[in-house]
Amino acid sequence: MKSWKLANWAEVIETVVLVASAALLILEVRSNTQAVRLAAYSERSDRLVSPYLEVEGFTEVYDKIKAVDREFVDPAVVAFAERYDLGSEGALTWVRYLDGMWRDFEGQFIYGVALSTLERDVGALFRYPDQQLYFASKSAGMDPEFVEFVMSLPGSESFRGPPPPP
Repeated sequence: MKSWKLANWAEVIETVVLVASAALLILEVRSNTQAVRLAAYSERSDRLVSPYLEVEGFTEVYDKIKAVDREFVDPAVVAFAERYDLGSEGALTWVRYLDGMWRDFEGQFIYGVALSTLERDVGALFRYPDQQLYFASKSAGMDPEFVEFVMSLPGSESFRGPPPPP
């Protein structure tokens, strides 16, 4: 009788260990999936931005196309060109650089990077007028929950409207 009870307890313990192992495996797979999604999101962002920053002559081509298709010019590029007295090439390059940076922040938010790190990194940008101008120009195209997160951070008042004139 004692060996029968011992066998039953062994089966119960084995079942509990199997369930716990399965739960840990599920958590690990979920975590890895989030990391892969974030990496893919970041890579996509890099691919969208890199031609503007790395391919020589790319901005010249952009300028020629947008000279014909004026209604499709990125309003953020126009805003940066006017505010900082930049040529369209400089404004375009800077806006695309910021596109990459903000897309990375957005991806980190969407795919679950520690919010305290994100709060610190995004919060540090609030004092820069170029970041304010970028966010005011581009936030409508960002994930609404990410925009809400940014606007909930202390110091985000500077992101609520256009930056002060230089």
